[in-house]
Amino acid sequence: MAIVLTELMLKDVLKQMEEIYKTIDLRTACFRDDGDWENALTVIRFSHLETTAVQEIYKGLRQRWGGEVNKPRLKVVCEALPFSEYSRLKESLLEGALSFKELVVKFERRRDIDSLGCHLTDYPHYLREVENWMLFDGVISRSTSIHEKLERIGSDARSLGFADTFNCINEWLQSRFSPQVSSDTIVYAPVYAVIDDLDVKDLSVKVKISFHREMIKSLRLNLLQWKGRSIWGEKIEKTDELRSTSKIDLINEKPVDVDPSFQTCEVDYEIPFLSPSDFIDARLVYDRVEPLEVDRKEEALARFKERKKPAVNPFFWLYDRFCNYDELISQLKDPQRFAANRKHEPGKIFERAVSWLLALCGLQTIKLDEYEKLKPRAGKSEYDSVDLIAYSKEKSLIILASCTIGLPDPNEDVPRLLEVTRRLEEDLLKETSTKLVPVIFSSYMELEPVKERAMKYNVRVIGSPDAERMVTLLRDGKTQDALAFIA
Repeated sequence: MAIVLTELMLKDVLKQMEEIYKTIDLRTACFRDDGDWENALTVIRFSHLETTAVQEIYKGLRQRWGGEVNKPRLKVVCEALPFSEYSRLKESLLEGALSFKELVVKFERRRDIDSLGCHLTDYPHYLREVENWMLFDGVISRSTSIHEKLERIGSDARSLGFADTFNCINEWLQSRFSPQVSSDTIVYAPVYAVIDDLDVKDLSVKVKISFHREMIKSLRLNLLQWKGRSIWGEKIEKTDELRSTSKIDLINEKPVDVDPSFQTCEVDYEIPFLSPSDFIDARLVYDRVEPLEVDRKEEALARFKERKKPAVNPFFWLYDRFCNYDELISQLKDPQRFAANRKHEPGKIFERAVSWLLALCGLQTIKLDEYEKLKPRAGKSEYDSVDLIAYSKEKSLIILASCTIGLPDPNEDVPRLLEVTRRLEEDLLKETSTKLVPVIFSSYMELEPVKERAMKYNVRVIGSPDAERMVTLLRDGKTQDALAFIA
């Protein structure tokens, strides 16, 4: 259970994260009703990505929506600014305007974003959820309504293929803007550290954590064991009495590299004594400037046993007796390290793990190995390959899966998989209702720019956080939710 934990001014958030953020993803939707260009909505996202990677996201948006929004009365401007440009951005908003190339956008009044109060939350209320991190969310609202003005220029948005002005703004800014929303400036500052999972086996607590590698020296895990009590033998209630507490500095743990920016680690802690009614409370604290609680998960010990009952997902728990889910997650997230310990090829380890994952989702799965090349009905030509095929009779779909332990290349991997999909549809499935779903699996963690570009062609890209989440859902018996990541 992740909850809202604290509130800070933006300037204090940036002090905590100044070693992490590299780019300011600035997107402004503006309009001209009569005279000057006015701000409709500005979203300021801080990101660990380099400016070039954020520019790739903009490129994906242009490809997806057929070019930029640059109409006589409606524009969307996107700029990837180096984090060092924050002072200039702050001063511009204090003057009540943003200057872009050949365009000045005026705000209703001056904006002091430095002193903006930001709440730490697990869900952005005014933005679409595009990342799996907790974030500081800050909002400044306007005092006057502009919704009638935006409705009057709706024809500019419709000429680009959007339903209306709000729809256009939401797709480009990844926002939740509507006539009922008065926000005109939104700040989004993610905290790149999260508790992925909390589990209890026997007397041992296992906590899985993902984080940006620059944070590890200031990250710690506080584990609290609260005394609980049972009410009428059914409901369990937490009391205010502590049984034990422990502080674990992550710098003393052994992290696993997920990609050049992120790491994961698993903390194992032996519970001194166990009562099924007790509560385990795991709190992740970032202590670079001052202690900041960035994530929290809490659960009654008795509920860990309940969620592991084999009846919830007997196939998964049968599999777990041969290869437990922690090992499966390791093969999906870090096949290189897993393979090195067993003298196997990382690529083959990863393909096998993905095939197991698809099978656990209820799909009939075949790992093609040396038979991966697509062969036409006639002739000796061979076309690009897929690594796995999986079938669901119930849903009338076939998954064509390509696996890579590297970073997928949207200019090569996506077209190759699409070509195989197209040929199979034409040769075999043209007159049927069966749907082919092309999916690329990667052991990388941060794949948002690749995902954005691949989705333009309806190709799913599944990274290691997605795969780990799927395993967790399968463990909890939520097979359909796990399958929804793919199709």
